[in-house]
Amino acid sequence: MTPIKQDRHQTFCKAYLNQKPRTITNQLIFIKTVFNKAIKQGIVDVKYYPFGGDKIQIKIGTSNKKGLNIEEVKKLEALKLEVNSNAWHSLNSWLLSFYFAGINVSDVIQLRWSDFVNDRLLYEMNKNAKPVSLKIPDKANAILDTYKQYASVNNGYIFHFLNEAD
Repeated sequence: MTPIKQDRHQTFCKAYLNQKPRTITNQLIFIKTVFNKAIKQGIVDVKYYPFGGDKIQIKIGTSNKKGLNIEEVKKLEALKLEVNSNAWHSLNSWLLSFYFAGINVSDVIQLRWSDFVNDRLLYEMNKNAKPVSLKIPDKANAILDTYKQYASVNNGYIFHFLNEAD
């Protein structure tokens, strides 16, 4: 097994696949995850691990985040999508993220009805285990109201995305 050469891999991804730095970083993170699992399961010897020390270093660069302006958000809010379609659920989950100060979508899809107490959202961020308490905005409440009818079939989740999750 030949170790991954970071600069050769990056050059290939940039030159031949026309990939951006963040895409390449995401691939390295994925490869690192696979290696970690394979080592843990005894499939690969740790001597082949291409990360850490003087080996591959994964550097996550900064990016210029570009947010939507208020007119664009209003257009999204005004969209009329087929109720219960994937697009409808996706839009609602994005809007909830937006209304709750931009919480991660991974946190949004894991929200449970039990996370809402006394007109507040109380949850722990997956990213850093930081506890968060947010007042429920009226627009978020309107979305939540449309999902209350599904509370008994979604295993306690607001959205159905993790309905079959163990």
